[in-house]
Amino acid sequence: MANSHTIHVNATLCLQALGLLSNDCCHARIGPLLVTNPSFEASDIPGSVTGWTVTGAATSTPVSMLLPDAAGLVAPVSGFRGLLLGPVGVIRQVLGSRLGRAPFLQLRVAIGWPVGSLTLPTVVFELRSDSSNILIATVSVAESDFSLGPGAVDEVVLTANVSAIDAVHGEPLVVVVAGFGEDTVMIDNIRIDAFR
Repeated sequence: MANSHTIHVNATLCLQALGLLSNDCCHARIGPLLVTNPSFEASDIPGSVTGWTVTGAATSTPVSMLLPDAAGLVAPVSGFRGLLLGPVGVIRQVLGSRLGRAPFLQLRVAIGWPVGSLTLPTVVFELRSDSSNILIATVSVAESDFSLGPGAVDEVVLTANVSAIDAVHGEPLVVVVAGFGEDTVMIDNIRIDAFR
């Protein structure tokens, strides 16, 4: 079975200096926000991923090809497929959920180091508003954030307080995942929960 643990990377919020970032989520859970094809199980044609806008290198791939020992792995990996994100690869999805309903959002993503990849690209996760394109929260995960090497799976957790950013209320939420650097990384099981 593959190794798994959680990466709690220091999350950067655009208004962090004002204390709008919560690193804990001890609030009441409202529920999950609907992400289309969060585990990349829906079939796609090369260069596209169902439910996501793709720029650059991103392909839905069987997890067993990327992480051979992941067959018995439960969360954070979900299903049989994952997204192989290449250097300068970007995926983006506008969710149907609108900002303002919940003051806290928490993004959780499984990130895996594919067997055969010598290095990992830096992966940037962003939560943005759709119309005004305001950055709500961002976190960057580099190879040095992994305590394990190829074949490892980690979970990235980003928690943000959006209640004080009045300009984004009522806008759809956007999730963006981008890879920068060399080689490839596996992304899987993108979840966003709302808390109050």
